[in-house]
Amino acid sequence: MQWPAGASSPFPPLKHNPIISAACGNAWLNFNAFRRLALCHAETANRRWDRPSMAPAQDSRRRNSDKPFASDPELKFWSARPRAFAETWRARIPPGLTIPSRQAFAPETLVEFLPYMLIIEMDESRQRYRNRLIGTEVVAHAGRDTTGKWFDEIYSEATQYGHHLAHQWVLQHRRPLRVHGTMAYVDRGYLAVESIVVPVSVNRPDEIEQFMICVAYGDLQKEAP
Repeated sequence: MQWPAGASSPFPPLKHNPIISAACGNAWLNFNAFRRLALCHAETANRRWDRPSMAPAQDSRRRNSDKPFASDPELKFWSARPRAFAETWRARIPPGLTIPSRQAFAPETLVEFLPYMLIIEMDESRQRYRNRLIGTEVVAHAGRDTTGKWFDEIYSEATQYGHHLAHQWVLQHRRPLRVHGTMAYVDRGYLAVESIVVPVSVNRPDEIEQFMICVAYGDLQKEAP
């Protein structure tokens, strides 16, 4: 900005402050270091199943509607991962029982599933749900970490309704349920999602106390292999 000839600026001259300059420099270096680490992790997180690229939120394919998920009791999967996890769940059911214990899933048997898994717990009424554990790929695709959050703290009523129907169906029928839809609830409606919801016990054999979920992302129209 130019001041009239002979006039002085009403603002005092800026002085160099080495403390502020150093703090700004360190903040910039820390930000760049974090950004490089995040990019490196994203590029090296290769899994057995292909992961689709994540388009930005302003992608022209984005759907603004927040629709409930659809349920499929017939388990017509288009992704190999949820299908494989359903088979793993069935293989863990002890003789004489209808559901396995969560403790039956040794970590080494879940290596390929863990990044795409969630563990959901309920309150005493079995009407309210909370994310007990969320895999790293689920967090990455959603763009947020909601571990420890109740569904009514993070989801719209429409999204809660879809989750509620799925979990209540599993509670009633005591068997896996395929759930599919899009991630419009986090403004990523262009990203299709398919999951398998299975019931497990924790402390009381054959009593449903938690849900384990395994997720896949991609094209809903994709033909299952």
